[in-house]
Amino acid sequence: MKTSKNVKEETKEKMIQSAMHIFAINGYNRANIDDISLHAGYGKGTIYNYFSSKVELFLEVIKKFVNDLVCDINSKIQHISDPIEKFKQLVHIDIEKINTQSDLFLTIMHESLTADRDRQSEFLNASSPLFRIYVQVIDEGIKAGCYKEDTDAVSAAIMLMGKIENLALINKIFSNSLGSTEVLVEKITSSFIYGIKKRD
Repeated sequence: MKTSKNVKEETKEKMIQSAMHIFAINGYNRANIDDISLHAGYGKGTIYNYFSSKVELFLEVIKKFVNDLVCDINSKIQHISDPIEKFKQLVHIDIEKINTQSDLFLTIMHESLTADRDRQSEFLNASSPLFRIYVQVIDEGIKAGCYKEDTDAVSAAIMLMGKIENLALINKIFSNSLGSTEVLVEKITSSFIYGIKKRD
């Protein structure tokens, strides 16, 4: 038997899923609570019982997008011991997520770049679990002796995530002209990771 807490959690999850759909289709500015509530099958007032504004709901969408990605990454890389293979798998999963939810990703990217500074800070904080994984994977490679000892894992993670996002977006805009996910992973690996790889 479902408790009231379970029902509330399911209701909130359904609203977030509907918001993800509407934001992906319409973008942030053209999306509205009326459309989200209609898609979710709830009244507009019910949405506001869970979220104070469209901004708050969008922030929850970002958290959902990132947390789903992080869970997928963790489940698939936790048993990989080789730092290079772990790196490749991380990049592969990230690109696949962007490809499969490219419209939503474009909306998130656009709002992250154009929002005011306070909101940008909130969006960045929502993405921090993914950033921490990148730092961790690169740091493991440094400690294992795969990468140069003086590599800054934080700076490398920032550059890597930017590279992945830009390549994925360009590939989306130009109808996969850069190649499949596997091809992109190899391009990123060869152009980025071997730049910090320790020379034999």
